Amino acid sequence: MNEHIQQFTPIAGGCFRDTSTMYKTEGGQWCFMEFTPILNPALPPDPETGADRLSVDAYGYESTYDIRDWQGANALATASLLAGGGWRLPSVVEEVSLRDYDSWAPACRVPGSPLGGFVITRTRFTASTSNHGAQVLFVSGHFPDSDGSTKGLARGVRFVSVADGSPVTGEHLPSIVSIGGGCFRNASAMYKNQSGQWCFLECTPVFGPLEAQEEDETFSRDDAFAVVASSPLSGGGWRASSIKEEVSLRTYQPLSGIPGDPDVFLITRSLPRTSGKTWGIGLSDGAAGLTPKNQDRYFVRGSRLTPSA
Repeated sequence: MNEHIQQFTPIAGGCFRDTSTMYKTEGGQWCFMEFTPILNPALPPDPETGADRLSVDAYGYESTYDIRDWQGANALATASLLAGGGWRLPSVVEEVSLRDYDSWAPACRVPGSPLGGFVITRTRFTASTSNHGAQVLFVSGHFPDSDGSTKGLARGVRFVSVADGSPVTGEHLPSIVSIGGGCFRNASAMYKNQSGQWCFLECTPVFGPLEAQEEDETFSRDDAFAVVASSPLSGGGWRASSIKEEVSLRTYQPLSGIPGDPDVFLITRSLPRTSGKTWGIGLSDGAAGLTPKNQDRYFVRGSRLTPSA
């Protein structure tokens, strides 16, 4: 299957670069994304258990931030001089790009990621809800909307030029273009597949509603995915989206760059460890979570990687 293969390359100071994805910034430059380790001040081990407190739970520790205080966490990132500086707090989409939805505790390929806790991000899911913020869970990869009682860990991110590795000011500017038949291409990001080719991600409209089977039967994901695979839209070659692919289509302000996306919960191909549930993403709020296998109705979308040249 023609899929994106994550690849992270260490740089100085414990930082690392995603060498498997290129992003176009507001200035039109193709860039790689680089990340710092977790920046929160280290706390001594728990006096009762001896456990590393940043690796067990992110609730309530004084070295974490209220997720509404992204400015404070951002100040921690921008003050870091690791690998030359130029860091900022990541957005939801940037942080989720590190998630590995085929693993659990942590759901992340980056060495040394804490087993528990949140990373807070700059983007709120609901701009009108001032006491809510956005965060990503290390243990599972969920990124639900959350109220201000949640605490989080912080990490820095920056873009560097693909051409010479120099820091680039600005952010990824999503660009979703039509390719016909109601299908679209994300023209502002390229992904390396198993063969090492640089590809664009393309997607179909949402298929559904599709009926689930009886509650005592297996959730009919295969039936839904067969609908996607048989679609002749824009030349065919589709498969069910992975959750990482779906996330890459989100913008969060607004929530989706795909015209006509409905207000539905979309199931994806990636499976969590929890066998009784499947991954899904809400197109109404952009939040990812788990849904029971016996949903009455569900929706699905097709994706494919198309070589850029």
